[in-house]
Amino acid sequence: MGVKYFSANENVILPIFVLTTFIGIIAAQGAQEQGPYDQLANHWFSKCQAETNNSTQAFDKLYADGVEFKRYLKYAFKFIPEQTKNFCNSERGILNQKMKELSRDMKPCLSSSEKYMSDFVYESFTEFLHFLCHDDATNLNTFFSPNAKECREKLLQNSENPNIGTCFSRLLKPSSTGHPSKKDLCGDITVVKSCFADTLSNQCPSYAPYRKLNEEFFKYVSKPCSGCSVYFNTLLLLVSVFAYLFGR
Repeated sequence: MGVKYFSANENVILPIFVLTTFIGIIAAQGAQEQGPYDQLANHWFSKCQAETNNSTQAFDKLYADGVEFKRYLKYAFKFIPEQTKNFCNSERGILNQKMKELSRDMKPCLSSSEKYMSDFVYESFTEFLHFLCHDDATNLNTFFSPNAKECREKLLQNSENPNIGTCFSRLLKPSSTGHPSKKDLCGDITVVKSCFADTLSNQCPSYAPYRKLNEEFFKYVSKPCSGCSVYFNTLLLLVSVFAYLFGR
């Protein structure tokens, strides 16, 4: 596959919200011979065959819907930030439906201990879109404020900074059960929140709104960890699940 990353306008909101891994794995193709998308496809091909007696039908459906989701995600993000209202009113619902189809496609390829991940993925993506669009897209507007231009540029220039990789590594510790549990994933939220707060302080020491936005984001996504929800619908945990599946 050829590899094409998001343009600056498409991925500018990603670094601060821990979206780099999620969007990168799902929607980006790297310039390497084996880019992230290729590796993810290979991983799911093996999983689907293992769970369906070497049938390719389940993978073919998952792959086709994955390609369509990737295509539409890149298209929809072009509406941000100039046409945020259109993104939230129109594209959000379409993206949500496409993710619903994609998560449904995953079920035949998951072992019994991993079945929860299908609903987990869908509910988490729904929460991600809600975070972007709730309260008239206040969070997006804050991120794209003209006053934040200098900070945004620094984050873009340092999106591959080792400090960000270090933050992600806190989420990728091996699990004794072989797959991430709610306890495993929720336990690291406070640590990762602090890690990203430090990164923002280093990159944008004079711009408090981003630090507040980071605080609000982790407060938002950690809510299910204090309850007994069947679906652990947080974006941060979703990132962990995809990173886990991608890295196995």
